[in-house]
Amino acid sequence: MQDIDKDSPESHIIQFCLSPPQHLLLTDPRYTNSVLRLPGPWVIKYGISVSPNEARNQRYARRIIDLDIVYVPQVYRSFTDDEGVGYVIMEYVEGKPIYSIDSDSQQDAICRMLAHFASLSSSMPGPLGGGSSPALIFGEQSEPTFMTIQDIEEWINDRLLLSQTQVSFTNTRLSLCHLDIAPRNLLQRDDGSLCLIDWATAGFYPWFFEVCSQRLVVPQCNIFNQQLLECMNEPSAAEDTLIRTMLLAWFNCQKYNMPRSQRRNKKDFERGDVKIMLHSGPPPPGAIHQPGPT
Repeated sequence: MQDIDKDSPESHIIQFCLSPPQHLLLTDPRYTNSVLRLPGPWVIKYGISVSPNEARNQRYARRIIDLDIVYVPQVYRSFTDDEGVGYVIMEYVEGKPIYSIDSDSQQDAICRMLAHFASLSSSMPGPLGGGSSPALIFGEQSEPTFMTIQDIEEWINDRLLLSQTQVSFTNTRLSLCHLDIAPRNLLQRDDGSLCLIDWATAGFYPWFFEVCSQRLVVPQCNIFNQQLLECMNEPSAAEDTLIRTMLLAWFNCQKYNMPRSQRRNKKDFERGDVKIMLHSGPPPPGAIHQPGPT
């Protein structure tokens, strides 16, 4: 097959990705999505969970972010094939994953990035480019769509048991959150500057959703996530309570098949009125069930 570049016909790109040269793969082939280096300064990210929203998010992020603070690769094209596999062709950026924050300069750069994100706000919640929210903090049963901050409140409160205190985000500012800052997505370039990739889950949410996303993965990941939390502002007591309640909602999503717009007592689930989902792990960190009436 002839050389592939960012302007090649979709059919050629699809065929190229079906049997990619192994030396050009930048990700583990066992992953759902793959990143493939093209000849030239481009990469293709493709997979069944790569959606048009991801490309829109990344374009929007590149437009509003100060690229001197954190670099966002340029997106050139995106499309979806007849099998539902998504493709995003973007700029290749040379850099090394940050597995741990080892120097003051790294810490300063990451703190500056997070402060910059917090300075970018919107009146409407949800993904930067619109659409549904695939972030892990919203569970894995569905991808909710939020038009107002009250929609986020409702989504969380619907997934709490009757014995658990509801959340309220009244007068809460919405700011830019990436929601998937991890070593695989945060690169340090040769000049020491940062590059952040994988904008699929990014959107405008209360700033402490970024804290929540990191607390969710800390038990499963390396020291990076704990170090990243230390770069973030310390949540207030009220914000910390909201984070803990959000983690409870997430835990309930894993344990139960939570019905929409209908909070239930734990006994309802135990009776079998609602299917109980199998869950083998402990509650997430900070997710301490509040005692309810017996």
